[in-house]
Amino acid sequence: MFARWRARLSPAARGGLFYFGYYGAAATYMPFLSVFFARRGLSGQEIGILAAFGPLMALVAAPTLSALADRRGWRLEMLSAAMAATALSLLALLVPDSFLGLLFVVALMAIASSPVGPIADGLLARMAARRGLSYGQMRLWGSLSYALVAAAGGALWQEAGFRVVLPVAAALFLALMLVAPLLDDERPVTAAAPSSLRVVTRDSRLRIVLVATFLLGLGMGMALTFGGIYMDRLSGGQFLVGLFAGLTAFCELPTMHWSEQLIRRLSAPWTLVLAYVLQGSGYIGFLYIRQPELLLGVAVLQGLGFGLFLPTTVRLVDTLAPAEWATTFQGLLSAGVWGLAPLVAGLLGGSLYDAGGAPAVFVACVVVTAAAALLLAGAQLAGIFRRAGEPPRDSHDPPGARETGPSPA
Repeated sequence: MFARWRARLSPAARGGLFYFGYYGAAATYMPFLSVFFARRGLSGQEIGILAAFGPLMALVAAPTLSALADRRGWRLEMLSAAMAATALSLLALLVPDSFLGLLFVVALMAIASSPVGPIADGLLARMAARRGLSYGQMRLWGSLSYALVAAAGGALWQEAGFRVVLPVAAALFLALMLVAPLLDDERPVTAAAPSSLRVVTRDSRLRIVLVATFLLGLGMGMALTFGGIYMDRLSGGQFLVGLFAGLTAFCELPTMHWSEQLIRRLSAPWTLVLAYVLQGSGYIGFLYIRQPELLLGVAVLQGLGFGLFLPTTVRLVDTLAPAEWATTFQGLLSAGVWGLAPLVAGLLGGSLYDAGGAPAVFVACVVVTAAAALLLAGAQLAGIFRRAGEPPRDSHDPPGARETGPSPA
């Protein structure tokens, strides 16, 4: 059955279908979990502890499980298993009434879901590179489904309640297991021993990308947490907050669609610098705009910036990664931007907010985003990324032993 569908659907259609299903399933429950916990009678501190598990497992579990999938050749198997475990965890959320019970289930769900994004990104970015496809045009289907489902999700939660919505989310993840086998898992044919992770992570280009991505993630994390509070105080309600989030997601679509063309014209590092400038401009808008309606312009800038940042970064990291470590490198990327950065952003942003209010937070967002842009621009001007299509070889690897896609740099 899977072979027949693989033959009928193009690689781009299979990638877009997976992203559409995955982010649509995530949007069913992720934006509303804090409300679910609050209605279970948890305190703010308890909700904060539960919210920390996602970033923590992105930092700890995602790289570990991604590396295991690479070493054992279990990419598709682990992807399916992770989605099944996520579905079971969502159903298990309906059972406990105590904080400790929820803590146990949320921890399991965070571990289970942590490798899904890195493994899928590693498989699909490599598939796009080998087949000459635009990764951004596949990934934009995820942004579209997240925007549509999240916009409708509030009404669904209000009308049906979590006892209906959580099983629906679980069913969507189980259905997505039928799509996972349609993805390509093409491993390089070579007699050479795989490079050690210690050797390949010595690459200065990878370290620069990971540091810059962490800095941008730090700014995004602070803005996401405290931007909503700022908008709520300006407008006196949650309507603008929801509209801002939906508009941001929709504005990701055009730049995701054109990201590959921009990479070819500008190079991947300069495309990332442009993405960072767009994000930083949005944070400057937060600093100076006092009219609530005008803040929607900030949503446009942030959506355009994120739509460039995500596919370009995934594409660049895939190009730097040897084929045998493709998923592991995406796990390292996920650990920085979705793991360490949100954890630091909560602590740093909270301290700045208490000391100087929302303006202090947005100044910090501008500073870290500018630092990320300068780091990448300096590396590109110094010629560090000129060989971005040539991942570092282990001393035992013969020249030409490793497959790589076309260089985005």
